[in-house]
Amino acid sequence: MFEVKKLGRNNVLFYAEEMNKAGVRHAQIINAINYALKNNEFSLVFHPQIELATNKMVAAEVLLRWHSASLGCVSPAEFIPIAERCGRISDIDDWVFENTVKTIRQWRDNGMPALTFAINLSATKFVKKNLLRSLTTVLQKYSIEPSCIELELTETIAIGNPQFALNTITKLREAGFKMSIDDFGTGYSSMGYLKEFALDKLKIDKSFIDNLEHPTKADIAIVKAMIDLAKALDMESIAEGVESEKQLQTLKELGCIQIQGYYHSKPMPIDAFYTYATHERDKN
Repeated sequence: MFEVKKLGRNNVLFYAEEMNKAGVRHAQIINAINYALKNNEFSLVFHPQIELATNKMVAAEVLLRWHSASLGCVSPAEFIPIAERCGRISDIDDWVFENTVKTIRQWRDNGMPALTFAINLSATKFVKKNLLRSLTTVLQKYSIEPSCIELELTETIAIGNPQFALNTITKLREAGFKMSIDDFGTGYSSMGYLKEFALDKLKIDKSFIDNLEHPTKADIAIVKAMIDLAKALDMESIAEGVESEKQLQTLKELGCIQIQGYYHSKPMPIDAFYTYATHERDKN
């Protein structure tokens, strides 16, 4: 019945055992998420973002990983949508934000160079009335300034309620946070909201970067248009999912500002990232 509802009205499906298995798995993950939040099972990894002009790391995206005591390693692609549906995604957002800021404080105390850390913000968290207060409270607790935090939104979040989004983004930027649009080009890609929101960074989705390995004229034109759009609106452009020299060189030629992807490095756990960042500092 639930599978039919997902397809809309006037549909028919025959029962299959896989449906029951999926339902059992869904319930297992919900229970395991509740346990994970209580028992600190989640962990953070950090994916460097590289400035192409200097080949230096200037920022890092904060990503969530989960090794469940009962389920083993669970992919974010699987558990994040379930957390959104069961109402626990805001709690996960809070965990990620506080543990990121706490880690930044520890790194600062140990001589970590100043970097920007990009944190994904769910739609559920974004619409909370006390969003700004809850974020600044955590920053004040650890004496970290908002300017080192970049909050990533998806296009769907940004235009779901444009006026509300505009007001919220404006307040966050006035408080000192940086703001970016993640996975640009995969949603509605409204030019109007980009102009109104005055964001700091436009992140080009990996699906477009994959096409640069063996590009057509259209592939080049689309990525170039995104990069040029960001520049025209005084935004930085960053390409995610860069995995080859060919993609890197094409992005350089097109004028992209930053890249992120396995070509440079994989996401790193806390200790490895600290070693990497301090090595980069000493090298420069």
